[in-house]
Amino acid sequence: MRQEIVKLDKTLKEYKFLCGNNIDSPQELVSFISEKRGQISDLEKERQSVYNRNRHKKSEELNAQAREISAKIKPLRKELSLAKAVLEKIPKLKEVIEA
Repeated sequence: MRQEIVKLDKTLKEYKFLCGNNIDSPQELVSFISEKRGQISDLEKERQSVYNRNRHKKSEELNAQAREISAKIKPLRKELSLAKAVLEKIPKLKEVIEA
């Protein structure tokens, strides 16, 4: 019973995610995943640049800047994780619909 509740909760999060981002097709989902990966990659490069500059200066300002970038990455990773989970479910859902 508990597993079913957890499963339902996850499915509801995925549904809200799809509705909130106006994703109506698998192609839109793949595009969304690609976009988020690009955003994460850009932020990670920016953060690495800050880390490299901080390696020599040891500045609290640079540490704060790196933490700020990390805080921007966190929700993007959550969205990416949800999108990947939904993408993995698509073949299973097609099977259920066809049966």
